[in-house]
Amino acid sequence: MNRWRLIQVAMLWLAGASMLAAAGWEELRFQGRSYVTVASFAEFYRLSRPQLDGEYLEMSGGGRNVRLRLNSRESFINGRKSWLSFPCTADGSGRALISRADVIFLMDPVLRQGAGVPARPVKGVVIDPGHGGQDRGAQTRSGYPEKTAALDTSLRLEKLLKARGVPVVMLRRSDVFIPLEQRAATASRHAGYLFVSMHYNAGPSQSHGVETYSLSPQGTPSTSSEGRLSPSDVESHPGNRYNLHNVLLADLIHREITKMHSTAGDRGTKRARFVVLRQVELPAVLVEGGFMSNRVDGALIQSSEYRQKVAAAVARGIEAYVRQVDPENPWLGKAAEAEAPAATSPPAAAPKPEPRPPAPPLRKPEDIVAPVPAPQGPVPAPASPAPVPAPPSDSAPAAPSTEAAPPAPDAPPAPDAPAAPSPAAPPAEPEKPSAPPETTPAPAPAPSAP
Repeated sequence: MNRWRLIQVAMLWLAGASMLAAAGWEELRFQGRSYVTVASFAEFYRLSRPQLDGEYLEMSGGGRNVRLRLNSRESFINGRKSWLSFPCTADGSGRALISRADVIFLMDPVLRQGAGVPARPVKGVVIDPGHGGQDRGAQTRSGYPEKTAALDTSLRLEKLLKARGVPVVMLRRSDVFIPLEQRAATASRHAGYLFVSMHYNAGPSQSHGVETYSLSPQGTPSTSSEGRLSPSDVESHPGNRYNLHNVLLADLIHREITKMHSTAGDRGTKRARFVVLRQVELPAVLVEGGFMSNRVDGALIQSSEYRQKVAAAVARGIEAYVRQVDPENPWLGKAAEAEAPAATSPPAAAPKPEPRPPAPPLRKPEDIVAPVPAPQGPVPAPASPAPVPAPPSDSAPAAPSTEAAPPAPDAPPAPDAPAAPSPAAPPAEPEKPSAPPETTPAPAPAPSAP
């Protein structure tokens, strides 16, 4: 590391320390990593004092709830499962700890919703139907291929979004193979759009349910790596410019698709460095709508009714995201007009959104990409999101039509944080990661009362 790099690291460390002091979090170094005490985390977000419930720490307040499993990466935020980058742990004195990276790049965007994510106009949606051509993807026990289910669901999603007035770009409309790098490059030409990659899953026969992926932030491991960092994890990728938007979009889509399953079917929001997620220069998610390798899920996926429900859930999640980051987007009014019953008088105008509170403090240099402003005090509970209109009734996907030429590229929007120059790209992760172990974690030291 050269002298200039050392100076940069020192400056970033001092900036992070200053931000933390202003915010009032209690931070400490433990086993070479930056952590925040769970007690101060709860106080900052105006949650109740953490209570130990078996192997979980639970805290709630303002209509929000957080459950952290000790010695595990499993957490639940507002009732939905989310996988942490690093395990929640306890230090030698019994204080419960959560990694600073997880607070900033997972907890804050989800707990504060739009208030914790920079406003960003949304111009449209790029839909990526997974696999295609010689790449069949997974298949059900009867041989129904993932590539067909993903395309059908994507066409249904396109129809639902267009009914809301949303411009849509489809990366494929037929059974063709498109390299992953080409998909990311094509999508990136549509500045201001969102990127949604539609897939179905495969794994052990007993695995079932839905998962939603966003890109792993720089300096954090992917969910499938069981919390272990690799040298490539410290590299920055184009998709890391939208870390906060990525996780908010993933959470809101996951909120909707989990409504179709039992609690056991919620496999959580996860992190990965799939090619399409790391190379696309847009806020991006990859949706896994169920396990084709599971008898029950596979039968559901083969039904047009279920695929319509998946498409409708993703559409509602996208709309909820737009309400948070672009509340004056004209689609929202068009969607309400298209789906609301006839009224005798014009609806009242939506209130102007309240000013956004500042973002929380950044991490230490070994974890960060670039500094962001820190909050100056506890953050109030977010307002309840506007109700989302009911999805349209089940219908067959629109017939394929010629795709319109992409719009002229606009100037790229301001990113969440400027990305560091990226070294040579690491080897691509497999498109279908293995699910994180679901074994019972080793017992953790009992945390002392906060």
